[in-house]
Amino acid sequence: MIEHCLDLIQRKADKIPKKVLIFSSHFFNVLASDTNVFDYDRVIGCTKAKNMRADCPNLFTYHVLIIPVNHQNSHWFLVKVDFVERTIRVYDSLVSTDAEQYLDWTRRYLREEAIHATHCTLEELWSEGWDVGVEPNVPRQDNSTDCGLFMLSFAECIAFDLNFFIDASSVAHYRFRVGVDIMTNDLYS
Repeated sequence: MIEHCLDLIQRKADKIPKKVLIFSSHFFNVLASDTNVFDYDRVIGCTKAKNMRADCPNLFTYHVLIIPVNHQNSHWFLVKVDFVERTIRVYDSLVSTDAEQYLDWTRRYLREEAIHATHCTLEELWSEGWDVGVEPNVPRQDNSTDCGLFMLSFAECIAFDLNFFIDASSVAHYRFRVGVDIMTNDLYS
C-alpha cells in the first residue's frame, strides 16, 4: 500500500515544474540490508534512466529527493534531501528512531552517487556545507499505528509545497482519502 501511494505522489509530481524524486520504500533496506552495513553497490541502479525525469540527467539535477524509511519493519518516516537549500532532514511523527544512522547513510549515499553520476565529489558540486538534522516542526502521532499515514502526508506536503495537513485529529479523514486514492488509482486533488 505504501509503495503504491508513493507512486501516485510521484506520478502527480512528475507533472509539476518542481523536480521531485521519491525513492522506493525499500531503498534503505537494500542499502544497508539486514546487517546495517552500508553498501552503495546494492543501490547503484536505483537512479537508472527509467526512474528519472527526462529533464534530470542525474540525481543532483532534482530539487528534492524523498526517501521513505521503514525502520526495523515497525515504524515509517522519511528523509528529505533538498538540493536547492542543501538540507537533509528526517521527518518523523514519533521521533523514536535512530535518525542519525539514516542521516549518515544518506550523506554517504550522496557522496558515492556524486562520484558515480557526475565524476565529481559532493564537495566539488557544492562548496557550501549542508544543514543536516531532524526536522522539529512536524505533526506528531498520538499512537503507535499511524506512522505510515503521517509519512505519506509528509511526502505529499514536501512534494507539492503544502503546509502539513495531518494531525492526530485528522487521521481518520486522511486514511479514508488514501483509500479513495488507492481505489481510483489517482491522487486526490
